[in-house]
Amino acid sequence: MDSWLKQRHYPVVRVNRNWDTGEITLTQEHFRSKNASERVDSDKWWIPLTFATQTNPDFSNTLPTYWLRPQDKNITIEGIDPNDWIIVNVQQIGYFRVNYDDSSWKKIANYLNSDNYTKIHVLNRASIIDDAYHFLITHQLDINIFLELANYLSQEIDLVALYPMFNILEFTQGFYNFPETDYYKQFILNILDKLIKSVGYEEDPVENNLTKLKRAMILRWACNFGHSECKKTANVKLNEYIANPETYRVPSDLKHWTYCNGIKEANISTWNKLMDMYLINHNADILEYLTCSENPDILISFINKSALNDSIIQKNYYSIISSIIQYHSEKDAVLNYMLENLKIITPK
Repeated sequence: MDSWLKQRHYPVVRVNRNWDTGEITLTQEHFRSKNASERVDSDKWWIPLTFATQTNPDFSNTLPTYWLRPQDKNITIEGIDPNDWIIVNVQQIGYFRVNYDDSSWKKIANYLNSDNYTKIHVLNRASIIDDAYHFLITHQLDINIFLELANYLSQEIDLVALYPMFNILEFTQGFYNFPETDYYKQFILNILDKLIKSVGYEEDPVENNLTKLKRAMILRWACNFGHSECKKTANVKLNEYIANPETYRVPSDLKHWTYCNGIKEANISTWNKLMDMYLINHNADILEYLTCSENPDILISFINKSALNDSIIQKNYYSIISSIIQYHSEKDAVLNYMLENLKIITPK
C-alpha cells in the first residue's frame, strides 16, 4: 500500500498494441496534469489489471488478471483478436486512468457508436469519456478521437455514463461564447437534442429520481446552449404557471429550468408578472430568476429599480448585480450601461 499512500501522483496505464504481432503492452507512469511534455518522475505503483474484450465482454469479474508492479518495465498480453477492442480496468476497479493508442481508442469509439454499446459496463462507459477528456486537455489525445467517443452519448440512457459529459460542460461552458467554437457548440447541441427526444419535457409519476435528475440536467444544458425548442417550451410552462399558480405546479427538479429559461424568452409583460409574484411572497429564488432575462432593456430597467432607496428589492441589490454579471457578461449593452452609470445605479 505504500505506493498508494506515500506518493503524490496517481497512475496512468498506457495500452499499446503491436498490430503485426498482436501483442498488447501495458506500461505505467504518473498522470500529467499539465501537458504531454511534463516531466515524468519515478513514481510507480502496484496496479491491479483487469480487462475485457469484444469477443469476451465480461465486465463482471473484477479480480486482477495481472499485477503491474513498480519494478516491471511493462506487461505483455497475448492472444487477443486484433479485430477486438480491449478495455482495461473493469468497472473502474482500480484508481488510475487508461490511455490507449489511437487505433485502440477508435475501436472503442466505433463500438460505443453501435447498438451494442451497453455491452460495455456503464462504469467503463463513464470512465472512457472522463479519461479521454483529461487526456485531451493535457494534449495527449487528438480532439477528433475524443469527438468520436463523445458522439455515442446521443444514444446513452444511463445518468452514470452521462454525468462526465455534464461535468465537462460545467468546466468548459465559458469556452463556447466565442464564434470560433461554433462547430463544437453545434456538436454538443446535436447530442443534447437526441437526448431530449429520449427523455421528453414531461415528468411521469412513476419515474424514479435518477430519471428526473437526468431530464433536468439535459434540459438545463440544452437551453444553456441555445436549443430553441427547449427555451420555447420552458417559456410556455412558465406562462402556464403564472396564469394559474394555484393549480399548475412546477416540478422541483425542473424549477430552475422553467423559471430561468422561461424568462429568457419572455416579454416585458411576463417579466412584470413574475416580478409581481416576488413582491407578494418575497421569494429570493424568483428574484434571481428575473436576472435570467436576455432582453437588455429589461435588465437595465431592473438595475435601475433595484438601486432605488425606497425599493423593496434594494436590499438585494448586490446579489442582483452579481447575477446579472454572471449571466450576461457577454452583453455589451448591459455592461456598458453599468460602467457608464455607476454613480446613478450605486445605492446611496
